Amino acid sequence: ITAESPVKFTHHMTAAEFRALGKGIDYGASTDWNKEITRTAFSHTHNLNFSGGSSSTTYNASVNFRNSEGVAITTGFQQLNGRLNLTHKALKDRLVFNVNLSTTRRKSDIGFRDAFKYATIYNPTAPIYSKDPLYDLTGGGYFEANLVDYSNPVAMLRQNMNHADLQRFNVAGSAEFEIIPGLKFLLRYAQETSSNFAQAYLPINAFISRNYLVGVTGFGRHGYAYKQDDEGSNQLYENTLTYEKKFDRLNLQALAGYSYQDFVYQGFGAQGGNFVTDYSGQNFSAALDFQNGIGSVSSYKNGYKLIAFFGRVNLNYDNIAFLSASLRREGSTEFGSNNQWGYFPAVSGGVDIKRLVDMPFANNVKLRASYGVTGALPPSPYLSLERLSVNGTYYGGNGSYLQVYQGVANPNPDLRWEKKKEFDIGLDFTLLNNRLTGTLDYYNRKTSDLIFNVTVPSPPALYNNTWRNIGQLSNKGFEVALNYDVLKSREFTWNTGITYTHFHIVLTKLDESLKGSYVGATNLGTPGQEATQLTRAVEGEPIGLLWGYKYVGVDANGKYLFDDGTGKGVLATANPLRGIIGNGLPKFEFGWSNTFKYKNYDFSFFLRGAIGHQLINTFRAFYENPQIATSYNVVNTKYFNPDLNDAQIYSSYDVEKASFAKLDNATFGYTLPVKNGSVIRNLRVFVTGQNLFTITQYTGVDPEVRYQDVDGNVLAPGIDRRETWVYTRSFTLGVNLGF
Repeated sequence: ITAESPVKFTHHMTAAEFRALGKGIDYGASTDWNKEITRTAFSHTHNLNFSGGSSSTTYNASVNFRNSEGVAITTGFQQLNGRLNLTHKALKDRLVFNVNLSTTRRKSDIGFRDAFKYATIYNPTAPIYSKDPLYDLTGGGYFEANLVDYSNPVAMLRQNMNHADLQRFNVAGSAEFEIIPGLKFLLRYAQETSSNFAQAYLPINAFISRNYLVGVTGFGRHGYAYKQDDEGSNQLYENTLTYEKKFDRLNLQALAGYSYQDFVYQGFGAQGGNFVTDYSGQNFSAALDFQNGIGSVSSYKNGYKLIAFFGRVNLNYDNIAFLSASLRREGSTEFGSNNQWGYFPAVSGGVDIKRLVDMPFANNVKLRASYGVTGALPPSPYLSLERLSVNGTYYGGNGSYLQVYQGVANPNPDLRWEKKKEFDIGLDFTLLNNRLTGTLDYYNRKTSDLIFNVTVPSPPALYNNTWRNIGQLSNKGFEVALNYDVLKSREFTWNTGITYTHFHIVLTKLDESLKGSYVGATNLGTPGQEATQLTRAVEGEPIGLLWGYKYVGVDANGKYLFDDGTGKGVLATANPLRGIIGNGLPKFEFGWSNTFKYKNYDFSFFLRGAIGHQLINTFRAFYENPQIATSYNVVNTKYFNPDLNDAQIYSSYDVEKASFAKLDNATFGYTLPVKNGSVIRNLRVFVTGQNLFTITQYTGVDPEVRYQDVDGNVLAPGIDRRETWVYTRSFTLGVNLGF
């Protein structure tokens, strides 16, 4: 059983603070909107595993059921998982069959994530309910105000339905036959199918009932329904031939194979409104929008194929020296017609130094090195092709409607594999009678032909976007992992471990056509700051550059002052200098784990952190300004300036140090004594806590490193988007029972 509760929200003004500011309307109430839309969420999970069989046939089966409430009211899910693994041996164990089946069924009440945003920016003096026709805008009994991007969060969650059904089924089977001693042929087939059916209904008296799901707010749609069915399948066929032979001290393993994968995705959706009654809200034939030409139906189908030929050879000389080499030729239909195939070699070797050099203090010392090339696929199919999309439906006269298409992206038949070339050298060791173990690694990783969506001039291009291979990234770093048995006795043991990671990523090369420019820039967004650049990536400079004005204060009139390049503060209208105002990637990351055991008791915890990174707090950039209090609540952190008398202007004022240390989890358990011969083999009870505390100066909800932007842009780390409004903590009480 798990209890999860919110412990931190985006900090904003209380009703008393909002009244004291004196900027907005006081409706007379005192409402903690975050408290009203959240709860302590309880979930329970049950697992059942059993196994058995004979000398020729074995099985392992498991069933898992989970019922989980969400911390947001009206949200949660129920999930059932089942798994079955069968193994059968025949022909004196020369023929081995394996069958693996798994299935998942999940029913979810999703709610609406923007409810947390509205809980932060909604007027805290407004009541939840109202019968005043000035504020009960729809007759639903809830208080509402007709403003842009603004809705009663309690009403949003309680009035409206947003549900999803997920079904997933996996089946895999293989047959391996030993042709002659050491030579085996394997045939494998696997298929994964998934179906996700989503549906929503926003009733007639709901303020957001006008097509909220596609971003149009209002209450004039007279009910709105949405249904979407997404289907996916992935088939894998693979053959391998393996050979293993031992020659005196040399052990040889060789493999050759062929792999074929086929991915297909398709879906169908419909949305429309204008119902006579809510009772017909799930019946599209009753939605007058379709008769009036403003209901919409959509469908899609896409997919790609991935084919590979591969081989590998492993050599082991008397467990002293190790060598492995492999080559993979892989092709994908996602790339341009001129570059669908790529070659990916790898080689690695190692030596057990302890076997060659006398080291009394060491139990094991191995030196290893490797070099390999791997390939990355584009984020979705058809990016190398010219693509069109529907731009809208228009009335063509005489009762007919027309659809207009527009171009989305230019074709690129030369789009090719993104390749990652990595060299690694490492040392593994065990010292002090096996009490100290460790790993040291240095790596040098170069990503070439980086795949990116580039803005290009149009004309001469037909459209202003093209997916291209734009350049090269360099990532150098080292990692350290150590584990030490501090105490080791019959009744009490203590093991502690640390990890340390340091890396440095540089955009080392850009395509010739992009020289002298920057790529990967991203903007702040709606409302009102759509053209506000936040980041940049420049050839020869590190990734993670945060970009903007350098804030130096406010003038006597409450206007922002920014550095003009000489240290002098000037108004934004004087075109102050833009520059680097932070870095979104940390200088290093660390982890610290500890495990204690005393008799039948056990206790463990894991602490981790990141040091040296900054985050753009977009919550503050949008909402920490007394001027917005005429309509919206104000984000209220230690940086809030009540004397500010200026519009929102993004700058270093919104960039914060975000170094942190977190106690990720801690577990306390007790293993009950079990008598010999008892039906019960083992019995353990435990309590686990997750997200127990965070030490940081960051004023946002979560100081975690944002390694990429929300759209997957790896060249724009360091942006805390308005996606994380609440941080939760959970405690789990569990029982492990074995028979």
